[in-house]
Amino acid sequence: MSAPHLHPLHLADLKSSGLSDETIQAMGVKSMKPGDISKLASGGLPRVDSVLEFPYPSLSFSRYKLFPPVGTLKYFQLKGSSCHLYVLSPVAEKLTNILEPLFIVEGEKKTAAAVQAGLNAIGIGGVWNWKAGRMEGNRGTTGNSIRRSCRRTCLRFGHLGAR
Repeated sequence: MSAPHLHPLHLADLKSSGLSDETIQAMGVKSMKPGDISKLASGGLPRVDSVLEFPYPSLSFSRYKLFPPVGTLKYFQLKGSSCHLYVLSPVAEKLTNILEPLFIVEGEKKTAAAVQAGLNAIGIGGVWNWKAGRMEGNRGTTGNSIRRSCRRTCLRFGHLGAR
């Protein structure tokens, strides 16, 4: 199985996170067409050459990585959109089983790397996106399907490798 056709910078970025072609394909990531980039924000995204889209499985929602970043802004989501949990299909099937430990990590790539390593990981798309007011009334369709009581859970932000 080979990775989908992606912009060379996007593929290199995903590979530098240790993701295999199979994992990249399972994520469903896409390189946006140059003509579609300007449609993401009113006024467009000046100085952005390319955009990598991270679609959230089973949701009508995506986050976007900007190439190059605009100042400190590396990732972007549509104005007015809420926060959602990033849950890949191998983990979605196990969310109701409280005997399965659950790892909560920051970012789509780290989530995919953890799932690739065999962990039941779900992702938070940017920790600072989960501040008060951003998630009112919307935890995504998966937030309510996670059985949390008496479940071993590990919350891990930053690099998942050796400490």
